[in-house]
Amino acid sequence: ILAQGASKHGTASSPLLFRSFPAMLATRSAVRAARLAGRRYNSSSPIVSTLQNKIEALAKKKTPQMMSLRKEFANTPIGEVTIGACIGGARGIKCLLSETSLLDPMEGIRYRGRTLEECMAQLPTAPGGKVGLPEASLWLVLTDEMAALGRAEGLR
Repeated sequence: ILAQGASKHGTASSPLLFRSFPAMLATRSAVRAARLAGRRYNSSSPIVSTLQNKIEALAKKKTPQMMSLRKEFANTPIGEVTIGACIGGARGIKCLLSETSLLDPMEGIRYRGRTLEECMAQLPTAPGGKVGLPEASLWLVLTDEMAALGRAEGLR
């Protein structure tokens, strides 16, 4: 499904590619919720503006790649699906393209191509902490960049 996205000012921006109508609705709902939360929690803060700009830049970079992939390979099969696999929760079926995370049955979860262990080693932690800050994880998933400690703390 191709939908026109809306910029932070409410004007039309570049088209977005969605795998299904529910995905498009969920994304639109999430964007609205984020906008409301941003307004409620000072959307004019420098860290929120930086995050918004980074997300917009990443979307502008990725949209042409996704459109090209869809145009060139839309009818290319990527595997077989059985009724048993569908009933079993689509385990082992490659059927979703996502750059933010991947759940591999052997390696476990990956965020932006990094294993959980790699993320924990690279994400900033609280003083004396051993686990990456949740705000830094959010920054990574949204921007494909490791957040500096100051940026992660700024999202609190």
